Amino acid sequence: RTRDATGMTRAAAPVVTAYVSAGSNIDPLPNLRLAVAELRRRFGALRLSPVYRTPAVGFAGDDFLNLVLGFETSEPAADVVAELERLH
Repeated sequence: RTRDATGMTRAAAPVVTAYVSAGSNIDPLPNLRLAVAELRRRFGALRLSPVYRTPAVGFAGDDFLNLVLGFETSEPAADVVAELERLH
């Protein structure tokens, strides 16, 4: 149980595992490194998949570098999404 800003006692939010895909074809390696560093700073320990390369589909462009990150959080999904959008 935790206390909120008003002093009310509330049940602690459950901890869940969030999985996020990340990828870039514009300066991809530095951008993925930055994304990993920012998510680690914000959410703590991360689990990372191997990085994989995929061709651009539907348009002419450089290959993408992609990975999947996993982390534990008790934050509401909307807060996690807001943080991901901030990094975008």
